Amino acid sequence: PPTEGLDQNRALRILSVREEGNRTIAIQYQALKRLDWLGTHYQGGLRESADIMVDFYDNQGFLLRTDRYPARQTTTGDDVMNPGATAVLKVTKPTAAKTYRVWLVK
Repeated sequence: PPTEGLDQNRALRILSVREEGNRTIAIQYQALKRLDWLGTHYQGGLRESADIMVDFYDNQGFLLRTDRYPARQTTTGDDVMNPGATAVLKVTKPTAAKTYRVWLVK
């Protein structure tokens, strides 16, 4: 697969990355800390760490764009992920993207 090593920071761990079809990337991740998206205490640095970053590259290896995806189990973000909980994020690849890299903010 065109992915580099799996990543980890203080909030998340990337468990696996695989392609589904030719346009979708499935990223399985695990919460290492309690992620409560509605909690007012959930501010500052941890929120930054709880995003999954994906770089997309064209066939010459040039960066097309970097997308940021919050590690939420629901699109409304009203969920809580307890430490150890896992979820899958599905990402659609841009048409021009040949390779990609999944990473986490340190």
